[in-house]
Amino acid sequence: MRRPALVACVLVAACLAVYAGSFRVPFLFDDLTSIPENPRIRSLWPLSRAMTAPPYVTIAGRPLVCLSFAVNYALGGLDVAGYHAMNLALHVGCVLALWWLLRVTLASPILGETLNSYSEGLAAATALLWAVHPLATEAVVYVVQRTELLGTLFYLLTLLLFALASKSARPAVLLAGSVAACALGMLSKEIVVSAPLAVWLYDATFVSGSFTAALRKRKAYYGALAATWLLLAATLLREGGTIGGAGLDLELGLTPWESLLTQSRAILHYLRLAFWPHPLRLYYDWPALRSVGEAWPWLLAIVPLAAAAAWAAIRRRPAGFAAALFFMVLAPSSSVVPMPTELVGERRMYLPLAAVLALAASAALVLLRRAGWNGGPAVPALVTGAAAAVLAVTTAVRVRDYRSEEAIWRDTAAKSPRSALVRNNLGRALAAQGRVDEAVAEYREALRIDPRHAATLSKLGNALADQGRFEEAAREYAAALEADPRDHKTRNNYARVLLKLGRVEAGVRELEAAARLRPDYGLARYNLAGILVRLGRAPEAVAHLEAVAALPDEDDALRARAARDLEALRRASPAR
Repeated sequence: MRRPALVACVLVAACLAVYAGSFRVPFLFDDLTSIPENPRIRSLWPLSRAMTAPPYVTIAGRPLVCLSFAVNYALGGLDVAGYHAMNLALHVGCVLALWWLLRVTLASPILGETLNSYSEGLAAATALLWAVHPLATEAVVYVVQRTELLGTLFYLLTLLLFALASKSARPAVLLAGSVAACALGMLSKEIVVSAPLAVWLYDATFVSGSFTAALRKRKAYYGALAATWLLLAATLLREGGTIGGAGLDLELGLTPWESLLTQSRAILHYLRLAFWPHPLRLYYDWPALRSVGEAWPWLLAIVPLAAAAAWAAIRRRPAGFAAALFFMVLAPSSSVVPMPTELVGERRMYLPLAAVLALAASAALVLLRRAGWNGGPAVPALVTGAAAAVLAVTTAVRVRDYRSEEAIWRDTAAKSPRSALVRNNLGRALAAQGRVDEAVAEYREALRIDPRHAATLSKLGNALADQGRFEEAAREYAAALEADPRDHKTRNNYARVLLKLGRVEAGVRELEAAARLRPDYGLARYNLAGILVRLGRAPEAVAHLEAVAALPDEDDALRARAARDLEALRRASPAR
């Protein structure tokens, strides 16, 4: 077997080994709304529908991700193993693309004899460490984070195909492929917004020798790359300019300046995890930094790093490309753009981690040679193998934390014990198993931490209602709506309890409010129709049932029930 083929096999085997346990991980968090509860993935045709999602779903605005879930559903329904298999296949594709890109790049004459002579080994080592690094776990195991995998794959392919084209006597097809990859990336995740700039920087650094020369040689190519931004802009505008969140029952209200200050701490934390990936958390209960006075310790470190990366990139230093890539990929989620959900998310380091590892491995080799080491590849191979083994074991252990929703939230609660959100989600996991008393205890603990945590108040109301404690449930729902009056689901559940208590008119008002807040929330309108019929307001009930039966994104069973009730109501109308 030729050496490149052997390396590729080792990389694939490493990915399969560390993520073998991921096939048993159930759908978690916003996986549920994006996959089992998303009616648009249930058909591949028409494509215009399969490539969209309801606006409340995380994958809305990411057409290629939506389509990939529709493909999964067509192949295996809701068998979770198939979704994990595709995620793992995408991770393998990313690893192989990075390895190939590094092989081509490290052979560039601008890097000098040391890196050129070890280019094959260095590329393989970097790709192997990335393949098994625990910091990538969330992107691979948490199904909806396929957004990160697809975006990264097409980002790397955009660069790789350009790098190959720069060495080809007939580059046209490869350049066209690079543009196509960039366009597909724009349809996958917002991180690809910087890909055209990354290619330009790569060209100026490793190929053309200057930024102007790069543009002069390939005007049409860069024009086509720039045109892919229009795809991303059109997609975002179609979805109202929003960026998907993580479905963790929270909203953040940061200004761009506060976001930038807060992310200075987050970015440094990501860098630490790249070299010491412990402890890893699904959710970070860090407070937002709202002034320079709060953020100055992290600003003192991150501002010089960012400035050095910018300087090195402008001067077309090879190290500057990797450093700039790190910041460019993080920019959409870790800069002035306020995220609607988490302040910190480890999955955001998926592609930036590759840049960090490539830079660190190259620097280590150069320093080793300058220190006087002139031996063969045995020492680097031994060090790489030992590091990869430790990382692989750590990753396999981390994958086990995802074996159930309860397990991952218990792990997170141990690391973020003062987070109301974490306790809320642990309670939700326990309630889903029918362990209502334990769920109530977790909700109480969450409310001790944050008495106005609307999601917890609502879920506590649900749990109390399930126990038949309707008066207590009503109080919790009322408190939840005081904290968040826009929560249509809480209004629907509150109405259910009010009706149990005989407060029919109050229940009707809550259902009407829920229907106004979300006209496409079929359950509230269906429940409202049933009450209106009993109150003798049949024409209004008919209007709501007609609306539910016509909702394209509603559950098929609910739409069918609405259609049956509507038909029965129409048949009974003449008798009345």
